[in-house]
Parts: sequence; structure tokens; C-alpha cells
Amino acid sequence: MTRSSPVRCAAGYLGETGEGQFMETSVIFPVMPTDPSDAVPFVELVRNENMPRLWHGQSITTETHQMFAYLAGMGFRIPFGTAVTLMPLRHPMETATHARSLARLTGRRVTLGLGPGSPDFVASLRGKPYDSPKAVCADYLRQVRGFLTEQRHEAPESCRPASDLSPLRRAGLRVHPSQPYLNARALVDSETFVYGTPQEVTGALAEYARAGVDEVVLNSAGVGLAHGWNAALEDLAELSAEMRAARSGVIT
Repeated sequence: MTRSSPVRCAAGYLGETGEGQFMETSVIFPVMPTDPSDAVPFVELVRNENMPRLWHGQSITTETHQMFAYLAGMGFRIPFGTAVTLMPLRHPMETATHARSLARLTGRRVTLGLGPGSPDFVASLRGKPYDSPKAVCADYLRQVRGFLTEQRHEAPESCRPASDLSPLRRAGLRVHPSQPYLNARALVDSETFVYGTPQEVTGALAEYARAGVDEVVLNSAGVGLAHGWNAALEDLAELSAEMRAARSGVIT
């Protein structure tokens, strides 16, 4: 793999990680927008706080890569990442083309988080679930890498599929694709999902850094859906300020 590739496939800083590196803290735009300008306050936050990238998942109201291109056209030429876009909806060549186009529009690296979706979703598109989501993800990523290599004679910096719940199971959590509410409870009870005051969240994220995590993504969907997106953005700004203070050793 090469460090010069403008595309990574995967799918702020807070304290040193277990490997001596600083943990990055980024933000996800957590809803499917009917107007791409809805994402502007989030991308402004990422730019103003010097965060590493803005993430967005699969969207069928405004296509994810096109929303990023819209933001780049407005002058927000920052790194973007998908978390995740669904592989059954597009051919690997189209995925590679979207990523390459976005990298050229922004002049920055693009990080791709790719996943197959739930078994029910896959069955609705192709008649039955994948026999092996892991094998399908590996083959899909191999093809994406191949198309990118053909275009620039270089491979992506890294590729990692977001295939299923197996990483959580390996971590000891009891989760299942057909039990989303129980899965949510498991994430909260295990502190995999962090919440609380800015000080509490910052403290919990410091533990992630000490454990060697290289990036966490701040998701304000719960606050936004319950209290509005202005409140969600205020929370993100407060948390960012708290993390800055923690990095500089200032007690708030």
C-alpha cells in the first residue's frame, strides 16, 4: 500500500493512544438530508475545530458522495468519509469512481466505510442473504482496489469492511442483527456508546485513547432528534471545547 493515494477504504485529538499516537475525534452528519445545505453547520464545525473529517452514512434522499461534492463546491475542501455506504446498491467500479472523483474535487483523502447491510436488506435486493458477508466484503474491496489501482497504478492506503456485528461479538457483547433495541442496550451498558456531560464524555474518550483507539466519531443524532439540530451542534461545540481544554491541561 502507498501513503500517496487520495482514497482510503475503511469501513481533533484527545490524548495519546497506547501506541504513542494521538487519537483523532471526528463528527458524523447523522441524517439523510432533503437539502444538502442541512450539512453546512456540521462541515463548518469540522473545519473550524480542525477535525480530521466529516462522516456520513448511506443516504437515499441526497446521495452521500454528491452531498460531499456539493459541500466541496461551496469551498469546504476537507477530508470526507462514508460510514457506511451499502455495497449491494452499487457496482465496485462505481464505488471507486465516486471515491476518486471526490478526492479530486476536494484535493484531500477520502475514507470509505463499506458494508453489506442487514440480511433482510440484502435479501430484498438479491432474493436471499449473502452466504458469507465476510467473503463478499473481501471480494468487493478487492475489486474496488483493483479499479483504483488501474486508474492511478497505486492502491488505497487501507481497506476495512464494516461487514456485520462480529467485532462486537468478539468483544464480548451479546448482539444480533434482528434485535436492534437489545443491541443498543448492550452498547450503552458496556460503555461502547459514550454519553453524558462534556466532562464525562471527555473522560470516557480518554480511556479509549489509552486503549489504543486511533479515531472516535461524535454522533449527535440522539440530541438532534429529541431536541433539534441547533442543540446537537451546541453539544458538539461544547464537547470540542472540553476536549481542547483536556489536551492543554486546563480544568473547566
